Amino acid sequence: MRKFIEAFETGTKERARLEYEWDILQETGNASRIEAAFEEIVTARQKGYFPLSGERGGKYLISAGDFIVGGAANCSLLLFCAGITKVDPIKFHLPFERFVNPLLGGEVEIPLVARPQKPDASQEVGSLALWAEKGFVEEILTPRERNGIMKEVLQETNGHLLFQEQAMELLHEVGGYSYAEANMVRRQLAKRHLQYHGRSLEEQFVGRAKERGNACGEVREIFQEMVQCGGKLVPKCALLGELLN
Repeated sequence: MRKFIEAFETGTKERARLEYEWDILQETGNASRIEAAFEEIVTARQKGYFPLSGERGGKYLISAGDFIVGGAANCSLLLFCAGITKVDPIKFHLPFERFVNPLLGGEVEIPLVARPQKPDASQEVGSLALWAEKGFVEEILTPRERNGIMKEVLQETNGHLLFQEQAMELLHEVGGYSYAEANMVRRQLAKRHLQYHGRSLEEQFVGRAKERGNACGEVREIFQEMVQCGGKLVPKCALLGELLN
């Protein structure tokens, strides 16, 4: 996988991101697993089929064209540069820690899911019309007035908190959490687990945000909105995987 990293000059944001991803994969013991999965996918695409084990230990073949890379693997710039996914995580603001969280460790896989029906390719990816067509938005959302960081983070969804990655970005930008920490907190909020290691997540978030110069009242409003929306938020990485892969 080093060849994909070294294709970019040192000092570029792409090279820095790729080096960062590779370091995390090595630290978590997943580098060799991802390399092996990469080789399997490339070989399967070249042959046009995946050999899978059947219930009785035999082998059967299934078309490689019937499957796409799904889920959080679309957050990897390394897999994008390697041609495994077609989702550019830099362009779509997808943090790598959504795929491999260095605070959690554990083994990760490149998930393959059945290819969904493609939407009209002429539509711009990222538009609310496209989100609606895929069933993630019941109707086109009317613009909601926002200010400051909320306006910036929620711009692509007309000021509405819709994606899990948007919650991570708010935790990162407002509370100063690393993306690895933000993903863990996001998961807690989705389950409405508002205590973590005996501490109130709200008070922790407010305290960290105040240290960064944010107003307490506004910060509490942001936290409460993340709690209210937490379990309903959509993984943008999975949605983009369906749309682009």
